[in-house]
Amino acid sequence: MLDPEELVNELKKVMVPSGILAVDVPNDYSILQKYVIEKKYVHTEYWHVTPDHLSYFDKTGLENLFQQNGWTSVMTIADYPIDWNLVNPNSNYIRDKSMGKSCHRERIEMENLIHTQPIEKVINFYKAMADLGLGRSIIGYFKINK
Repeated sequence: MLDPEELVNELKKVMVPSGILAVDVPNDYSILQKYVIEKKYVHTEYWHVTPDHLSYFDKTGLENLFQQNGWTSVMTIADYPIDWNLVNPNSNYIRDKSMGKSCHRERIEMENLIHTQPIEKVINFYKAMADLGLGRSIIGYFKINK
């Protein structure tokens, strides 16, 4: 996305009045990513991948982008924080690329377990994750201001 603000404004032109837009972006420079760098569990900002990613968001930045351009935030959630694996030397998939597949399997299994719970609790869990700055991705739901 070369110009996030331009895209947000273009999306307003194609939204139906009662529509809700879901936006899923990587949760880059998250509290967890900063932590694993600080503790030297990883030695590189592995999430920083120019020229593939030109814009980086956290919950506040994503919500501000939309709110400053005429949208209302309905809800923001996070997904499962696979980056938790980086704290454990036995599952640090950045240092040992061979760990990637097992970490992904663990993430899927844990997500499936979480989703066995009542949906209200699941939503509250993912909202809390976003509020804490955790989660590998953040998903914002927005509607156009009237």
